[in-house]
Amino acid sequence: MQATLLAKTRSFWHIKRLQQHFYSLRFRLVLWYLLILAIILCLFSATIYLLQQRTLYNEADNNLQQAIRTLPDLYNAQSGRMVSINGGIYADMYADTTISVLLNPQGQIVQTVGRPGTPDFYRLPVHFFLTASSVNNQTKVDFSATGNRDIHFFSARAPIIDQAASPPWSGYAFETVTVTNRQGRILNFVLVGLHTDITDQLSYLSNILVIIIPLVLLASSVGGYWLASRATRPIQEITRTAQEIGATDLRRRLNLK
Repeated sequence: MQATLLAKTRSFWHIKRLQQHFYSLRFRLVLWYLLILAIILCLFSATIYLLQQRTLYNEADNNLQQAIRTLPDLYNAQSGRMVSINGGIYADMYADTTISVLLNPQGQIVQTVGRPGTPDFYRLPVHFFLTASSVNNQTKVDFSATGNRDIHFFSARAPIIDQAASPPWSGYAFETVTVTNRQGRILNFVLVGLHTDITDQLSYLSNILVIIIPLVLLASSVGGYWLASRATRPIQEITRTAQEIGATDLRRRLNLK
């Protein structure tokens, strides 16, 4: 019976000390410090992620625009098809990582130009890219190529990646080019794609940030607790001395120096 009572008493005082610790000024200072630091780290990490994302997409857009600017030379206005690039001046560009998919106005694949080893084009989510590009404002690309002076090309200037697509199309960034005549009638759509690792790079960056932020907060909590202990030590000594002063011990004085 006495052992049980003693155990309950110890447990009571242990819980009370924990409560005093959690409600202490030192603990609240550390919590506020960690909260502010966490907000700053999250904002900083989000800024890094968005800047890196913008840089990668701008780089992809620049590479895609190089291929898009070849379309007036490759597109035949009479046949509505693209000419062969075998051995041409653009063979190197399309033999590496760039592909073009010519669509009719209904969004059906008519012709493909690009890497000979590219898997089945009919698994390409064509309607996803057409729908996504229609949301963006189309910017007219001014071309004047021989035989295509009456043909206008419009590009959204926004690379789109369908991460839900089946491989390898989930690793391609596409821009949609709308081909129209002088009267504005749509003749064809062209999906210009570039094999890219944007998704992998951004995923790697986000994983690094998710790991670093908790480690920084953990290290900062230790340092913050130590600094808070030093800062509140005079207050703790004053509080302890004031509690020790009793009605029969009025000679004790607080050392405020």
